[in-house]
Amino acid sequence: MSIQTISPLGLDFHIICEREDEQSCVVYDAIASLVYEMTEEDWEIGPVAETGARLAPVMYPEDMDYEFGFAARPPTSWEIVRFEGARMKAYPLSAGLAVLWWTLIAMIIVPLLRSVATVERVEKLKTTAGIITTALRSGIAVLLLVLTYMSWVWVPSSLYSMGFYALAGSCIAFAYCGWRRRG
Repeated sequence: MSIQTISPLGLDFHIICEREDEQSCVVYDAIASLVYEMTEEDWEIGPVAETGARLAPVMYPEDMDYEFGFAARPPTSWEIVRFEGARMKAYPLSAGLAVLWWTLIAMIIVPLLRSVATVERVEKLKTTAGIITTALRSGIAVLLLVLTYMSWVWVPSSLYSMGFYALAGSCIAFAYCGWRRRG
């Protein structure tokens, strides 16, 4: 079971329970890359979290630390893979679009890397058309990377998932450019 919770301060909390009882549940904060585990012995009676469908001003989930029965810790490698995989599985369209976006960026950058990798291609860069093409590709790549950064600032995402999408897009671009070059 994977549930997404939302608060103004924590955009992506995912609750995963191994069994039906709440003792087996852990909460993954994708932005801060933290895992919150329930610690029953630390539970205290505190202010009411919700009154008439309105949250109390200090009762956002990320404010409920150890005194509310939760212990925060960094996730293990296996938990990162599991939680991020669950997020990608829960939102396949978003994951597909992110891979497509990074593939587009890599498709622009890969020919630039190839053009400076060999001597005969460096000679082509000395022509006016080569200079214009390189400048356009570089400008578009920088623009797309800036747009990517701005979208990440606007709607933060996990750095792990962004890294996976960038790696997947780069692999697709390298594979496609290699096939296109041979064919």
